[in-house]
Amino acid sequence: LEGGCGSGATAACFLSFCESKVDYELEYIGVDLSDIRVASAKKFIPKLNRGLSYLIKDTFEVGDLTSLPYKRKYFDTTLVPSVLERVDNTQIQSLIEEICRVTNRYIFISDFYDQYPMGWPRSPRVLNKIFAQFGFHFIDEDYGYTKSPGTYWEIHLLSDLLPQASRD
Repeated sequence: LEGGCGSGATAACFLSFCESKVDYELEYIGVDLSDIRVASAKKFIPKLNRGLSYLIKDTFEVGDLTSLPYKRKYFDTTLVPSVLERVDNTQIQSLIEEICRVTNRYIFISDFYDQYPMGWPRSPRVLNKIFAQFGFHFIDEDYGYTKSPGTYWEIHLLSDLLPQASRD
């Protein structure tokens, strides 16, 4: 699953990477609030993966990440690129809960954490606390820095499910 797929830029990178590595069927579902961006992804991505169409089933749909129509743990991996900083504090908890509900194993987050206009930057510590409520914890963190000491410009986080005993 890709939450906030936009017009397909992340899908293009991911599916291009898979081109030489995938030898099994892959289902890629992108969800975005914007019907214009989803329409663009639906035109663009099939042209990109023509050679892989027998292996990759891609679907792009308009939807809300706080209410996804998928079964619990349906996706092995969920990508959330540049989304969380655009979600206000009243919805962040329900969005993360829903992402965790439909994800079986890994969640990859890439977000800006600085003075993003109209953004709601959250520290990795705050995000980890929210994800941990739903059985995920960060296993890897990578930060880029701006010229101002101590100011992060981008966060890359990989979340993994806690062992079953830790979730009970």
